[in-house]
Amino acid sequence: MWPFIVEYRFIINMLSLLKKVIVFCVILFACQNAFAQADSTKIVTSNPVKIGFVCRDSLISAHPKVAQVEASLGGLQKDFEKELKRMTSEYNKKVKDYLEKNSTFSKPIKLARQAEITETEKRIAFYKQRFEEVFSKEKDSLMMPIFQEVDSLIKSTSEELNLTVVINKKELLFFSADCIDLQPIIKQKLEKNATLK
Repeated sequence: MWPFIVEYRFIINMLSLLKKVIVFCVILFACQNAFAQADSTKIVTSNPVKIGFVCRDSLISAHPKVAQVEASLGGLQKDFEKELKRMTSEYNKKVKDYLEKNSTFSKPIKLARQAEITETEKRIAFYKQRFEEVFSKEKDSLMMPIFQEVDSLIKSTSEELNLTVVINKKELLFFSADCIDLQPIIKQKLEKNATLK
């Protein structure tokens, strides 16, 4: 399990680094275009570069449907814990019984009991792994419409404001007062959409 966690963390770190490189490239490209326009003999002032920023994670957390998703996932988690507790109790009972009566068992019975304990350990490990897969799929399924709505509102609001670039605020190192904060606008639209449904 440890190599998986290490690989997962490595992948997460690499994705984070990739995001930063992409944001840097986008900003560099926008600046390059701005400088190229300023250097040319014909300066176009009707289409200046307009940059907006937003904290996407914050908008997703504030979405009105997130509470429903968390409640649904919480119920799934409780069911998992209840079944895991039952399986663990069964496992502990078998181990306790084996340890108490071990000296009275013949060799074939010892081997059979050890095999039962090992099989129960495998079932518990399989159950945990299967739950993680099911939980992850369920979470993705429930969260996808929220992600899509937030992304759609970011896009439509950016188009309404004629923005050239929108950057996730979480990764900004510097932004000027000329940048447009989309957070309150999109948050208001999310709340409005929730009341309409």
